[in-house]
Amino acid sequence: MPTDEVPTAWAVQPPPRETLSVRVQPVFRSELEAFVAELQSQGWRGLQKHHVIEHLLRGLMTEEGKAQLVAELREARPE
Repeated sequence: MPTDEVPTAWAVQPPPRETLSVRVQPVFRSELEAFVAELQSQGWRGLQKHHVIEHLLRGLMTEEGKAQLVAELREARPE
């Protein structure tokens, strides 16, 4: 990733956050931690796991995003 594309820092004073405790497969947790560590090593100062999770969940903020998620869940649903 080119240096000019790396954010210098995330929000100094992040908005209030709630605790979200969910169970996930160990591989998902490991990959999330590795991904965040990789970005931090590339200069993404202040990036934390919650930033990635919030980005992945942003689709829930719109009806279009929710519809897309429902479609993806239907496709992935075990028979």
